[in-house]
Amino acid sequence: MNNLIWDELKFFISRLKSLSISDSLNLDNNNHGFCVSVKCELESWVYCPDNINQDICDKVINFFTGRESFMWPVYNNADTKILDDSGLFYAGDLIAMSLNPENAITSKANPNIKIERVINNSREWAVTAGISFGSQENEITRNYINFISAMNQDRQNLALYLAKLDNKPAGTFLLTRKNGVYYFGVKPEFRRMGIAAAMMSEICRLSNLHDRNIITLQATPSGYKFYKSFGFSELFAIKVYSPEKEIF
Repeated sequence: MNNLIWDELKFFISRLKSLSISDSLNLDNNNHGFCVSVKCELESWVYCPDNINQDICDKVINFFTGRESFMWPVYNNADTKILDDSGLFYAGDLIAMSLNPENAITSKANPNIKIERVINNSREWAVTAGISFGSQENEITRNYINFISAMNQDRQNLALYLAKLDNKPAGTFLLTRKNGVYYFGVKPEFRRMGIAAAMMSEICRLSNLHDRNIITLQATPSGYKFYKSFGFSELFAIKVYSPEKEIF
């Protein structure tokens, strides 16, 4: 199961690497590690969870010098002294979680909640996601909207979904071809109205529809309790390093 989580995370970050707006750098000759810059604050990533050495750390820092901030998830037992000594911060944990959709704890959905895949209006999804994760609408940048639009063009691998309540945008999630969940969030004014439960029920329905057995995600502290209540199992913690001290 641990390999499933890391394979999914690598798949998602590699999809970001393939976007037309992305800059990237391979950290080794075998393409096991790489950096991805998408010109958005904390939407850029490093994938190199183990075998971290000074050469790799220097490459990462040099690549991101003059660019936006980034997240670097590493194995919980990785030797992170090099990261500490290079001026990066341990910024918190993501909790790797999984769910067999047959074991989900569901409830009756509000019939006024509609969930649809986003095809054309990437901006509406971007604004809803941005607000769901703490931004004000006027803080959502053109770079972020361009980033979401670029992800939405990779429709074979990444699917963006928008939840609406009474036809008003209320929540978002992204589902990868490998059944990983990202950007799962609800706007503050729509919380405790069944939006999150409806979205997760839809994810389970889609998983069953496409014969995908296991749903995986990396939970932030704020989302952990909901995922547990829905039936997700906690697997392990993923340490996240960043130039920022706090990112969750």
